[in-house]
Amino acid sequence: MIATLGAALTITLIIAVINATAAPVGPAALIGLLAVWGVAAWANNAPMNARTLRLAGPAGTEAMALNTSGLYSGIASGSAVGGTTLDRFGAGGPLAASVIIGICGIAAMVLGIVRWPTERPRNGEKAAA
Repeated sequence: MIATLGAALTITLIIAVINATAAPVGPAALIGLLAVWGVAAWANNAPMNARTLRLAGPAGTEAMALNTSGLYSGIASGSAVGGTTLDRFGAGGPLAASVIIGICGIAAMVLGIVRWPTERPRNGEKAAA
């Protein structure tokens, strides 16, 4: 989870630097960056759901519902922050906000993993739900 979020954050930072420096970037390179960003950003969902189910035990359904609600709340909040920063700071505003929020997200994820670790299933063993 940290690797996927870190990859998405790295791509966001690269795009922010490109924007700030007005570096010439070809369309193929930009499309490639955005493709990697999209895969990395959404690749976090499956391991996050598996971790949630593993930690929740018998309350897995409720935990997944809460997790999905949090995801959608984050999407809505991100739209509000993006729109506000775009209006006040131009194209660099949402990128800077994304980097700052991404760093906070990775820090929270690391703290959560340290505080509530999960064991990996052994070879041939199914993960406990």
